[in-house]
Amino acid sequence: MILAFSFLNPFLLWGTGLASIPLIIHILNKRRFKRIRWAAIEFLLRAEKETRRRMRFEQLLLLLLRMGVVALLAFLLSRPMASSEDLLGLGRRSTHHVIVLDDSGSLGERAGVGTVFDAARKKVLEISDQIGKTRGGDYLTLWRSSSTKPDLSARPVTTNLRSDLAEVLGSARATPDRFDPTALFEGLRRIDKALGTKTSRLSIYLVSDFRRVDFMGADGRLKQNLVKGLRGLRGGTGKMFFFPVTKTGQSNLGITSIKPLQARSIQKIPSRFEVEVFNFSREASPRTSLGFQVDGGARITRPLESIAPNSSRVEIFRVDFASAGSHVVQADLPMDRLGLDNRRALAVEVQDAAQILLVDGDPGERAELAETFYLASALDPSEDGASGFSVTRSDEYDFPQKKLDLFDLIVFANMGRLPEKEVQRVEAWVKKGGGLLVFTGDQVSVNSYNSLLWKDGKGLLPAPLDQVEGDMGKPLSPVITKAEDPLFVGMKDVLSKLLSLVSVGRYHDIARDPKGAAILGEGASVLLRLGDESGSPLLLEKKYGRGSVALMTTTADAAWTSWPGDFSYPVLMTRLAEQLLKPMDLRPFNLGPRGVWKLSLPAAEYRPALRILPLAVEGGGPDVELGVLARPDKEDPDFLKALVGPEEGRPWPMAGAWTLSVERVGLGTEKRFFSVSPWREEGRLETVPKKTFFAGLPAEMAKRATWVDGTSAAKAGFLVEEGEFWRVLAFALLGFLLLESFLAWRFGHH
Repeated sequence: MILAFSFLNPFLLWGTGLASIPLIIHILNKRRFKRIRWAAIEFLLRAEKETRRRMRFEQLLLLLLRMGVVALLAFLLSRPMASSEDLLGLGRRSTHHVIVLDDSGSLGERAGVGTVFDAARKKVLEISDQIGKTRGGDYLTLWRSSSTKPDLSARPVTTNLRSDLAEVLGSARATPDRFDPTALFEGLRRIDKALGTKTSRLSIYLVSDFRRVDFMGADGRLKQNLVKGLRGLRGGTGKMFFFPVTKTGQSNLGITSIKPLQARSIQKIPSRFEVEVFNFSREASPRTSLGFQVDGGARITRPLESIAPNSSRVEIFRVDFASAGSHVVQADLPMDRLGLDNRRALAVEVQDAAQILLVDGDPGERAELAETFYLASALDPSEDGASGFSVTRSDEYDFPQKKLDLFDLIVFANMGRLPEKEVQRVEAWVKKGGGLLVFTGDQVSVNSYNSLLWKDGKGLLPAPLDQVEGDMGKPLSPVITKAEDPLFVGMKDVLSKLLSLVSVGRYHDIARDPKGAAILGEGASVLLRLGDESGSPLLLEKKYGRGSVALMTTTADAAWTSWPGDFSYPVLMTRLAEQLLKPMDLRPFNLGPRGVWKLSLPAAEYRPALRILPLAVEGGGPDVELGVLARPDKEDPDFLKALVGPEEGRPWPMAGAWTLSVERVGLGTEKRFFSVSPWREEGRLETVPKKTFFAGLPAEMAKRATWVDGTSAAKAGFLVEEGEFWRVLAFALLGFLLLESFLAWRFGHH
């Protein structure tokens, strides 16, 4: 077994040459004496000849000891290190070094001219250099936290290791993903187990920004998935080194969500989007601006007032989509320390028209006397769907023949006939996401509605009906009671004035409890009341499964109310219809950091090659391009199936809006949009202090852990104990000094 040595201070090895000083002094001392013959000395010479051999041995021994002391001192100061812990080289004990690099989104935070992730990459190279100096022949694994597989797996520590690491890290960047080491630890256990008896120890090096939201649970303790993961690696018996690469308490303002306020977006009907901006700081944010774009086009901005600490502000933007198809909206803030959450996108699929079925319980003798006449005129005045609503009218006898899946909203207007079978069919349709609007009237049977539609709170209706109330001679006006509802956003004051001119003469009251309060179903809310804010409910709404149900306690026509002839009627009915429509499922093309869009294309219309680019590229952003090949669907060969996702085992390289370009046979390139969004809490930059972190580690693990920060004494050489045997040399030096002193005294005394 060859024992390899290295030195932390090799330039001090010249000091070993000073070991010749005692020899030089000895030689010089011999030359400076002059020989003089003296008669009396003959007796001494005769005695000296008898002890000369012993004296020469003593002098040589002292000379060698003194030279050894000087050499050992120089050797000690140069800090030699052996590549094996066994100083005699009799039993090689290799170590498996595991470097975990946190590449979550928060490491994209700017720090000076670079980012925190740049500092983390540099730290990894420093660690590998230190391992290369001290632990030649060991094994090293590099694993980025966002990856499901290692970048380097159990690679022997050789001279080529640094170049391999530099190549891997050169293309690495902070990702939109969050820090979650669960899958990482499972993979590390497999790799470490595969090494078997090749290594006897394990050392873990975690390079991270150590954000509190990633490492600490809601109970203020270290997250158990981290503790269990560390303990699962050889029972937590290895050494652990933690390298923080950022300062604590950085301020940050981020966009945490973009949400549509309508169930689906329709061309030519204004769509509204709610943008939430969150202040993650401990201080109020400065006044700034918020930008908004559609399809990467012209950017509009509006002032954003100061936001209180740990609070949010919501801004609403209106968009008029000129065409149906795929679109994307983006919101952005001016660049601050963390660019990841300064921009957020939402992809939407815009319809040319929503399909609405009006079921008339009282068709009337003439068209204008039909229960749904005013409602149809409000939603589709030109009767061609140009308004964004395509209306189909039916009556209660024709309704059973209608295929409900063809419609986004169904309206029951004064329906008197409600077969139980049809009620069950509507319930199933609403649970899947359909919207239902119910108007009452003189055809409505209270007992039948409560039995079939209320069902003691388990049915479709948001509240049970009571008897008809009101006096046509003393009408009441609607009053808005839930101003924050999306139905009234941006129009509350105008609508309140218009509704004050509306008269409601008759209506169905809502059943009340013994205390006189209206009975409401679970999750139901009252949007409009009659007379004042304590009056009888006029418009109620609730969720039912994935769909929504609204109840209007008066008629859709002018039989009980003057509302259909008022300007506010088409405005509010249009908004109510937008809100109740079967919601568009935006999840397939609005992805998380690891999300995959499962896309299906008609094989006869599209070519299989797909091109994927971030929308930012078209505006001069980072050059990232991905390619996907669609393959025939095994279940339906007439369609191509494509999995639009990131590299296997990795998250998407960046967040924001992306474009997917696909060639349509004979029609050129078709562009579709999708978005990738980071975790909404990624903007919380507060870090975990060393004391708090170690307090969360089990005592037996904390003893083997080292926190290596910028102020740590171990910064210059955190592996100082790995293979360094200065203690052996120090004891040897002390032993030489004591032995030399004792022998010098003993020989002199003799």
